[in-house]
Amino acid sequence: MFFDKNIIFNKKYLLIIPKDKSSYIKYFNYTFKNVFIYDYENDPDSLNNIKYNNFTEIIFVDFLPYYEEFITNNGQDFTIKFIITEPLGAFSDNGKYSTFKNIMRLFDNNIIKSLGVIDKNLYEVLSVKHKNIYKIDLDIPKNKGITKNFGQTIGILSNQGDPKHSFYNALSAIKLNNHIAKIMKPNKETKNFAKLFKIKILSCNNYSDLIKNNLVNVYVNFTNNNNCLFYESMDQGIPCIIGNNDLELNEYLKNNLVVKSDDSVDEIAEKIENALKNRKKIIEEYNKIRDNYTKNVIEKLEKFLECKIETEVHNDYKKILSIIVPIYNTEKYLDGCLKSIIKALPNKFRINTEILLINDGSTDNSSKIAMKYEKKYPKLIKYYNQKNRGLGNVRNFGLKVSQGKYISSIDSDDIIHKNFYKEFFATLDENVDIIICDWLSITTNSKFDTAALDTLLPFDSKYKKILYATIMPSACNKIVKKSLYNNVKFIENKKYEDLSANPIIMLKAQTIKYINKSYYGYMLSPGSIMRSNAGIDMIDILKILDDRIKKASLLNSTSHIEFINYVYWWRLEELFFNQLYNLDKKELKRFIDYYYANIKEISDLLFKNNEFVNDIINLFDEETKEYIFKRNKAIINNQLYEFIINAINNNNNYKIITAAMILYNIDNRKK
Repeated sequence: MFFDKNIIFNKKYLLIIPKDKSSYIKYFNYTFKNVFIYDYENDPDSLNNIKYNNFTEIIFVDFLPYYEEFITNNGQDFTIKFIITEPLGAFSDNGKYSTFKNIMRLFDNNIIKSLGVIDKNLYEVLSVKHKNIYKIDLDIPKNKGITKNFGQTIGILSNQGDPKHSFYNALSAIKLNNHIAKIMKPNKETKNFAKLFKIKILSCNNYSDLIKNNLVNVYVNFTNNNNCLFYESMDQGIPCIIGNNDLELNEYLKNNLVVKSDDSVDEIAEKIENALKNRKKIIEEYNKIRDNYTKNVIEKLEKFLECKIETEVHNDYKKILSIIVPIYNTEKYLDGCLKSIIKALPNKFRINTEILLINDGSTDNSSKIAMKYEKKYPKLIKYYNQKNRGLGNVRNFGLKVSQGKYISSIDSDDIIHKNFYKEFFATLDENVDIIICDWLSITTNSKFDTAALDTLLPFDSKYKKILYATIMPSACNKIVKKSLYNNVKFIENKKYEDLSANPIIMLKAQTIKYINKSYYGYMLSPGSIMRSNAGIDMIDILKILDDRIKKASLLNSTSHIEFINYVYWWRLEELFFNQLYNLDKKELKRFIDYYYANIKEISDLLFKNNEFVNDIINLFDEETKEYIFKRNKAIINNQLYEFIINAINNNNNYKIITAAMILYNIDNRKK
């Protein structure tokens, strides 16, 4: 995927390649997947967009002065690596030698951790005296079908303007065989040469057109370091004559495709004619070695990147989108919810969408409303009825029966904006993992926006601003690739089931599309789960979540303590600690004992000399600050029960911290 500033990335590395390296871009993009095309002439400041994402490693292709400026300002936040595309022979040019010296200066000063090299000769020279030098090969997607229309031309893939390429020898060889030469944008010298020797030429404007529909392609030069041109030709069933190379070919292919002397016009002409006669056998032999090349590319790349290359599994989904609607005694809201979903689905996309209505043992008229909609939209809506098993079970069941590539979860007492799915379908070409929007919190008397990307959090990274935002765990304001839920289930028979799964999903997601619009209407009601006494369930969920994150090894790029600070802390404050003052002594003792028995490790991380926690507490008024510091000391010393009892007995003289105070510095406590 090419880097897009409108998408939030959570990936280990980003490869940056100058725009003028056009002949390499598609190969780097296929091989490395995460590529930023840097237009340094027209948009030099675009490098700044990188810091708004979650990358830990930056890989620069060749050298630009802008790179060094970026490294000076941001190098401490990233591991820096470089890749050199130039062959060893290119450094006879003073300009290219100068850029090479700049790279080696950074490498020798340990600013560059690793150096990748495309050219085999340069790799062998550098690896003799230096460590952390890696040979890099590039790959292309294997062509699905052999070209049947070969045309009447011989393609010359060599560079007509490079004296190290045997361009005119290839052109002369084509004349000897009386064929037509296809050339990339022939310059004045080439045209004059062709006119002088009466060589027929055909011009094309790009490499994609140059390489296809030819009888044979010729890529003969002294310093070959772009093996992908050879593979791209051969994948299409077009034999490619090649000169100097480091390709691992069998003897048959070497004898039929590799010229021994770049200067021999006769030999090049002979190889062309031989390739025309033996095309079928050549391609058969090539297909025997093709997969091994890709395997070798991946092995070398994994050594350079110091990580495994994971490929996305392409499942054959029957639908693009599955909308899961859990239903439990919501007859008052269900009709409005379903109307908003239907209205938000553009007609042309309904054939690719399914709506799954899952009734979790409702005792009101919800089932009748759901069945009415199923009858009205039989091709779009499926209705399921089950005994009451809880929201976690319903979400898991919905994932099990869904047939969509993407999952949207809409609670049956909420509504969505008419443009929500319209914008989702517009993003399909980007193939992002998650589409996320803000929500509109709706009460009886008011409405207010709640951002999915919290701009008040003190990070440059948009990823962290989403990962640590208040509504991050919600399933409802997100449209998620179903594959992200592989091996991830919602906890059943517990409140806060979203918190048990969605932080895992957010940590796993590599690309997130953020829509800064309040497309999800969240109905706030006084009796909702988030406003009930459910402290024990919150302890259980945080323990489960922490165990899951550790087992999944998802915190390589986000420190455990930082994640706990933002994702666990305020939930403990508001949904556990703040509940303690309303309990009788027996329940209070049970709650506190349960806390120490289950999340002692999390508690210690939060309250033992945690600078972040202390910095936030210091923002509050003096009375609140003094009280919370004393309470935290009591937590550390296993004296929380005595501390709470004393506060209650002392005329309820206690202070609490709410999410609004922590995240927005707004005091919304009851007076």
